[in-house]
Amino acid sequence: MELRVISVSELLADSISLDRPVLVTHIEHLDHLQTLTDWLEPKALRSHPITFISSQTGHSFTHSVSDISAIAGKSLPLQAYIPPQLTTQAIALQSLIDVVAQLRNPNGGCPWDLEQTAETLIPYIIEEAYETVDAIRQGEQTAIADELGDLLLQVILQSQIASESQHFTLTEVAQGITQKLIRRHPHVFGDVQVNSIDEVHTNWDKIKAAEKG
Repeated sequence: MELRVISVSELLADSISLDRPVLVTHIEHLDHLQTLTDWLEPKALRSHPITFISSQTGHSFTHSVSDISAIAGKSLPLQAYIPPQLTTQAIALQSLIDVVAQLRNPNGGCPWDLEQTAETLIPYIIEEAYETVDAIRQGEQTAIADELGDLLLQVILQSQIASESQHFTLTEVAQGITQKLIRRHPHVFGDVQVNSIDEVHTNWDKIKAAEKG
């Protein structure tokens, strides 16, 4: 994963994603530490441990920026290494994946979940799809969110069962649909020009046919 290096003076003026590691350089005085604190605050990382590296000695220590006076007492100037952060969305999805894996765990899992196969879950996929459609048609947002969760569970369950037999994983499912969307939208991710939705449909059908040989 590529490291992003940026001076502390550029932090607030630059939109930086923490989906990759960041090294903040030229932290030379208390104001710079305050800038780092202000930058981390909206990301809910003010109390998150950060690795600081002395630019003079190379020694490192871990500290949150919630108490910048304690950091200022260390050897300035400093650099701050911030590891990539999981988004709230990624954490929530991983939690669901972990719960499903535990339900399917032969040691302490759920007997009902353990006896399910890809085939026995088919009725539940159909049921959840219909219930999702009904919720959408009714326009009740809370119900839609609930039903989408039930439908998502079926995707993760099927992927978990497949991974146990080493057929495919949820990662491969996600990567596959991502790559497909990119391939079939060359007017977004490539240099193809389109002037109408009809052209989008035509391109989609051509690409789909080519993929299937």
